[in-house]
Amino acid sequence: MKDPIQFTDTERFLITYYRTPSVSSWSRTLAADGAYLTISVLFIAFHLTGEDAAWGVIGYLILFYRVAWSIWQSRRWIPGLQGIITKYEARIAELTTELEKRETQG
Repeated sequence: MKDPIQFTDTERFLITYYRTPSVSSWSRTLAADGAYLTISVLFIAFHLTGEDAAWGVIGYLILFYRVAWSIWQSRRWIPGLQGIITKYEARIAELTTELEKRETQG
């Protein structure tokens, strides 16, 4: 049997995170993003109905914060995800080569 794939700490964290449905579920992500969107739309509605520009600015700043935070998190975690995929692809290639070798010998 082959040695297990060696992952970095970040890669192990990501694997554990995505294997835990209660943490990485679609509904949890939707709830968090939905809360930011709802609050932002509420503030923008206050601006439109009350003609107070401060509410609109706050609403747009909330949206800007959420987008900026998502981009920052992507920059943080994408290299780890790329590393996981690269390592799994290399392992699949090794196993495929071994299987083809066995089939030609057998």
